[in-house]
Amino acid sequence: RNQKKLFIGFNRRFSKFSKKIKTLLSGYDVPKAIVINVNAGKIPLDSWIHDLDKGGGRLVGEACHFIDFSRFIIGKKIIDYKKTSLVNKTNDTFSINLSFEDGSIASINYFANGHKSISKERIEIFMDGKILYLDNFRKLKGYGWPNFSGMLSIMQDKGQTSMIKEIIQILEKGGDPLI
Repeated sequence: RNQKKLFIGFNRRFSKFSKKIKTLLSGYDVPKAIVINVNAGKIPLDSWIHDLDKGGGRLVGEACHFIDFSRFIIGKKIIDYKKTSLVNKTNDTFSINLSFEDGSIASINYFANGHKSISKERIEIFMDGKILYLDNFRKLKGYGWPNFSGMLSIMQDKGQTSMIKEIIQILEKGGDPLI
């Protein structure tokens, strides 16, 4: 009624890497399997992020980006999920398994108990004898893809800049919701 717009910052779907993955997958109408490993790192127990009222916890505040990424890549509705957590005070080390209406699956491993020497975000997509491997939104490698072996970026691209540009365009010219 009041013409106000609300935008959710699920930025990873706007990354040039995500868009390339989506383009590569667009020609294949087969179920896919996604494995996402997030080496999130430890946050002190007294941080606001662990307060469910202020920060929502790490599932609501951070891991939600990977649920959205999976939904964007698969392009179908999530029909079932299961979350399993490591027993600790913060509940910030967990795995989520998603099932999609086309038979695709995604496993999101969000771990706060790893070592900083490993990339924070690693994503693998398996389908039809092919694999796409995205390392920290800086390097995308293709295995078994005709005419695509990979792409590289000096700067990490998690899609923030592209998302903001698209939001500004909608605010200035109008248009459909981004997500």
